[in-house]
Amino acid sequence: MFIPQVRPINGLCEVLAVNNKKSAFFYNWEELRDLSRPNSLTFSYFCKGRTIGYDAANDMITDAASKYLGEITLISHFYILAIRIM
Repeated sequence: MFIPQVRPINGLCEVLAVNNKKSAFFYNWEELRDLSRPNSLTFSYFCKGRTIGYDAANDMITDAASKYLGEITLISHFYILAIRIM
């Protein structure tokens, strides 16, 4: 559940969204979803490390990010926020 800050400030994803830019977030620790506000991301990929193991989740996230970047590079220039938890 997203809980807004008492005095919210715009983060990187919100600033990009306001300026009609795109961002993506790849993560394997569910609590990290609160780093961006709802509807500020173009693409989000979550792989539950606790369930399948963090090494496997990191591999899946890396593959997904590589595929995402490979596909969008042909279309346009995007920004990505990729976080790997080890």
